[in-house]
Parts: sequence; C-alpha cells; structure tokens
Amino acid sequence: MIIDAFGQVYGDLMHEDIRNVEEEPNPQVKKFFEMLAAAQKPLYEGSRLSVLEMASRITSLKCEYNLPHRCVDSISSLISKVIPNENSMSKTYYDTKKVVKGLELPHEKIHACPKGCMLFWKDKAHLEKCSKCGGSVIRRLLVENVCRPKCYSTSQSRQGCKGSMRPKTLQMKCSGIHKILRVSGTLAHPSDSEAWKHLDNTYKDFASEPCNVRLGLCTDGFSAHGKFRMQYSCWPVIVTPYNLPPCLCMMKPFMFLSLLIPGPKNPKGNLDVYMQPLIDELKSLWEVGTMTYDVSTKQNFKLRAALLWTVSDFPAFGMLSGWTTSGKMACLYCMDKHISFWLEKGSKVSWFDSHCQFLPPTHLYRKNRTAFFKKRAETRLPPQY
Repeated sequence: MIIDAFGQVYGDLMHEDIRNVEEEPNPQVKKFFEMLAAAQKPLYEGSRLSVLEMASRITSLKCEYNLPHRCVDSISSLISKVIPNENSMSKTYYDTKKVVKGLELPHEKIHACPKGCMLFWKDKAHLEKCSKCGGSVIRRLLVENVCRPKCYSTSQSRQGCKGSMRPKTLQMKCSGIHKILRVSGTLAHPSDSEAWKHLDNTYKDFASEPCNVRLGLCTDGFSAHGKFRMQYSCWPVIVTPYNLPPCLCMMKPFMFLSLLIPGPKNPKGNLDVYMQPLIDELKSLWEVGTMTYDVSTKQNFKLRAALLWTVSDFPAFGMLSGWTTSGKMACLYCMDKHISFWLEKGSKVSWFDSHCQFLPPTHLYRKNRTAFFKKRAETRLPPQY
C-alpha cells in the first residue's frame, strides 16, 4: 500500500537481500504470540469480547478508580452470572491477573542508599550497607522497566506486545518516508531538526537502517499524595520514540515509563545515581542493539536506539545535565558571555533586557534607551549558535 502511494522509492529504504524472506519469530516473541493466541478465545460463544480484552478492561477499571479486590471479585461474579453459563469469565481478581500477567512489561526493583549515594545493583546488590556513607539497610526502592522492544506489531489493538513499542512497523519508518515527502525550508517532523540531521551525518551506519529508533527522555517530579497531604516527591522517567508521525510522537500509548524514582524527597543532584540502570540499558541499545521481530515483514532484525534529546523544565534540566541553573552563569549557552546582573535591593540575580541582543542589528528596539534598560543601547550580538 505504501509503495502504491509513494512509489518504489520507499522500497530502497529496505534491504534488498531480506525484503521477501520470511522468518520464524525468535523464541521470546514466539512464546508471547502463543500466549496471545490462546487468550483471544471469545468470552462465550457469540461474544464480541475475548477473555483477554475483558480481563484487561477489568484490570484497567480497578487501577483507574482504585477499586478494592473484593469489589472486583463481586463485579466479576455478577458478570459471570449475567452472561451465558458456558463462559470463560474469571470469577476473581486473582484469576483475572493470571490472564493479563503475560502482557506485563518486565521490571526490576532496585534498592538505593537512603542518602542517594549508590544503588545496590549488579556487583553491589549483595551489600547490606552503603560503601560510601555506611548507611543502614533501610533502602529506597527504584523501579526500572526494561524497555527493549521484542516485536513490532501491525495490529491496531492497544493490548501491545511484551516489551514492545506497539506502533505499527510502517509508522516507525515514518521518518524515512518523510525524507521523501519533505518540503524544503519547513519543520514538519523531528527529522527536520538540526540534532536529527547531525546524528545521521555523524553515524551513517545507524541512519542507514530506517527501523533504528530515535528516543527522547523526559522527567519531572510530582506529589503522589496531592498538594494537601504528606509531602512525597515521585520522579517518573519517560522515554518516547520520535520515528512516529508527528501526531503520534507524544501520545500516551507511545510514552514508556522506563524508570520510577520514589520519594520521600527530591533526588536533586543524585538523579544521575538513580538513572544508572536506564543509562546502562540505553548504552546497550546503542552499542549492541536487541533482537526484534517485525510482524509486517515476518523478519527478525537487530534494532538499535539512540537517545537524541531530553525534555524538561529548567530545574530538572539542571539535575539531568549537572549544570548549575542558578547564579549568574545559569544559562549554559551564554556561559561567560552572560549579561546578568545583581539586584542590590532585591538580593538576587536578574536577566532583565537580555532578549534585545537576539534582535536584528538594525532593529529599532536596540537603540531604545527608555523602554528597556535605562540610558543604554544594545550593541552586542547573540551568542554563537
């Protein structure tokens, strides 16, 4: 369909030697497909819902409305009595969880030092005390979701695949199609950005494979108990693929919670300590890749991923980058060319009138000595891009 719409040029994005070769899924994906097929049986004869869809909906409602287990048990029992007798409806929430268990993403719980000095992870998992501060075994939990994709699905269902990124394969290759359809001088997709082009020009072997994924990472803290309850700062770290069409890049089904850093306090400068498992995973996806199954072409291939950029507010940016976002040199672009100054009566740093340097050299605002900084004309040029 894509070739009919866009011509044979799209075919050049796929390797000639493997285009028509069908392969069996790798063992992990095959096991998942078998589980998925077994769970697709109808709830009862003539039912529009499958056992899997009913179980996933009940689980979703429980989480969304915070229903107790007993409430879910009663609802399941009531539904079982309403529908025909010969049905496969789960009678309890425990049975429902067993149906959807195969769909959950693999995750790992990692303990951390109470002060955030280190993680009890890998070769340090057996330690009972922090090797830096000697902190007790009262550890802080860090939950990591392993986000390696195992298969690309062309299904429209939101049930997804174990460890999968869920978008359709052809959508994941959207950036390659976009290069064909791009209008010069427009910014219609992340692939038009300078960062994307720089990555493609620097790592041509990575850019030559249209299935390789460009990722964005974002994080921020929130109070899990609300504004008027106990103070508790929880930091989710979300990873999202940008190979998708612009309308899907930031949609909920394609945003993956890869790391969850629970409170009770802000991680501050120790955020890099808690992000070690995720960084290790991203390095592996960049250097080695992971075996993935493409459902549309029925082929196994080695998928790699690159972290292209991060998205955050300014305080979280300081935690992610290690740059001090306070004081006169808060801007990492201006650095020593900053034009901030100290307010003697306000006792703080101000960047008032720092925007005029970005105006064209002949702009009238540059010569205005009354509307902005008093008795001063702006003659400086902006920092180098």
